[in-house]
Amino acid sequence: MPVLSLELAESEVQKWMDAKKVRASIRESNKDNIDGLVEGFKDGLLTLHDDNIIKQTLIHPIEGLKTIEYKSRLTAQDKSKHLSKAGNDVHAQITALLAALSGQNSGMLMKLDTDDVAVIRSLTSFFF
Repeated sequence: MPVLSLELAESEVQKWMDAKKVRASIRESNKDNIDGLVEGFKDGLLTLHDDNIIKQTLIHPIEGLKTIEYKSRLTAQDKSKHLSKAGNDVHAQITALLAALSGQNSGMLMKLDTDDVAVIRSLTSFFF
């Protein structure tokens, strides 16, 4: 059963994108990813803080980690530093971006259940 209505979930994603200053063309080309984020908010797995940080509540906590927070901005230097270790593997690239956004160790994030990765994977499309 949804925790937020579709309208409230869409509003949270719109607030995040507005604060991030995501251009209309990027929003249009990322409709599927936006829908994925909306589903995460609707299900109560994602919440938005006033400082535009997205908090994910894990479906399957690992090693005492129950939530992860992701910042909304990423420097080119941080992105490059994390992605340089990821190689060509898409899952490793997504994990590297999540590590850069969360400050979590990428080794720890590789242990996330695929259900939890699926909830937040859409977020990374706005940082590639």
